[in-house]
Amino acid sequence: MMTKSNKKRQSGDARRRGRNRRMNKSFSEWAGMPAIRTLIAMVLGLLMLITLQSSDSFLSPMQEIVILAVGLLVAIAILLGTRDYVLCALTYTFSLLIMVAFYLLTAYSNGRSLSFALSFERSFQIGLIWACGYIIMICFRLFSKGRWDTYKMRLSFKAGFHLSAAVFVPVYIVLLIMLFVSQRQVNMYESRSLNLIPFQGAFAIYWPELLGGNFRHGIFIQFFGNLLIFTPLGYFFSVYFSGVRRAIWIAFPIFLAGLIEFSQYALNTGKSDIDDFWMNVLGFYFGVGVVRLLGYIRYKVSSGKEKSILPK
Repeated sequence: MMTKSNKKRQSGDARRRGRNRRMNKSFSEWAGMPAIRTLIAMVLGLLMLITLQSSDSFLSPMQEIVILAVGLLVAIAILLGTRDYVLCALTYTFSLLIMVAFYLLTAYSNGRSLSFALSFERSFQIGLIWACGYIIMICFRLFSKGRWDTYKMRLSFKAGFHLSAAVFVPVYIVLLIMLFVSQRQVNMYESRSLNLIPFQGAFAIYWPELLGGNFRHGIFIQFFGNLLIFTPLGYFFSVYFSGVRRAIWIAFPIFLAGLIEFSQYALNTGKSDIDDFWMNVLGFYFGVGVVRLLGYIRYKVSSGKEKSILPK
């Protein structure tokens, strides 16, 4: 038989649970309001810019580790706190736009060229921050079950996925053009440089330095940046153009990387190197492989119900 004290205790516990549910629900609804969601995303985007600026006090690869740590933790906090993929996508797309705008405006105000503002190293770091949010979104979706795999959550992920791509891909293409075209200048005082022997060019320069722990002078970013710069291209190409013929899959990265190296040699705007070529092509296929791997993992997690992380 239940005593009055037990009834009061249970009634109090029920009221507290109800109050907590209402508070959580109201916070989720509050954070999901378009204006509030945009404001939160912009504030967090500014935090990413501050992180990038502050990371300059560290040497590579510690600088990149700091960027990764903050970028990943913020994305995890957003998703665990709100279960809102759109808010996470907004945060990192705003951070991307804010950082690019900041460095372009800084260069303009100092009388420097716009291409100088976004060097290879800086572009890599900006892309790294954006990738943190994107990777966490993918990981949460990849292993989602139960309340994380409802119809509403799938729609939220789909919207966040396309939003991220819609902002990142154009910025990424512009950065590629700046890195390989506008930042290149014709060298009138040196003869053309061409290396056709694999592992005897850029790889032979950077790899021993990395093994020896020498990460100064941008060596860390130059090596991995060269290897991964075409990875987003392969990734999004695989997502949005999966139905193209196999010949195009093979020819596209080879043609693009070959065109870059050929133009550098023909115009004498840089060192043409077979190592740069194969690392770029390998990076593209790495992006393609990531999409296939994610689809395979999602297929297993969903017990064969889904073959892709992107809901149809």
